[in-house]
Amino acid sequence: MINYRKEVCVESFSEALLAWELRADRLEMCSNLAQDGLTPPLNMVRLVIDAVEIPVKVMIRPRKGDFVYSVEEIIAMCQSIREFRKLNVAGFVLGVLTPENKIDEDALRILCKVAGPLPITFHKAIDKSASILESVTTLKAFSQVKYILTSGGSNTASEGVTTLKRMQEIAEWDLEIIPAGKITIDNVESLHSELDFPYYHGRKLVGTLE
Repeated sequence: MINYRKEVCVESFSEALLAWELRADRLEMCSNLAQDGLTPPLNMVRLVIDAVEIPVKVMIRPRKGDFVYSVEEIIAMCQSIREFRKLNVAGFVLGVLTPENKIDEDALRILCKVAGPLPITFHKAIDKSASILESVTTLKAFSQVKYILTSGGSNTASEGVTTLKRMQEIAEWDLEIIPAGKITIDNVESLHSELDFPYYHGRKLVGTLE
């Protein structure tokens, strides 16, 4: 009996529809997954929300590369959030770091305020932070941040199992750790047997979206 849920990242309407048909429990809408996911087009997200019957979270990432953003880029992220809030989105996925690779608390505070009551997932930017465990403690102070998407600082979630467990211990379920990183329909069961977490994230969690 499956006692976990699957969050699938998609970058098109057809992928979103297929993921839903293949029994994904939640979607993360992105564009340019080859660049690890950027902010998707507003109209595409609108179409997906109208078509599926599961929650849809939206990536807010204005460009590829690092997660140290200029003032202008933070303003652009805020504007994207305002536009998506007009839709029935389930939350936002984002990450912001300082030049020292710590959580950019000032920028995160601004983004949370603009997001209003909607939950925030702090994405795999945390895997680039100087101290991933310290970053979990920092994020616990943000009541609006409900999830952390992470591979435990490793290349894959399977390699990061020990750190993922420690992250969830620190989070104390004030935050939910969502493992991500090369998790597929073929290996999620074995990973769940080690972690026993509520959600797992991946592009191929319900099969190949073609």
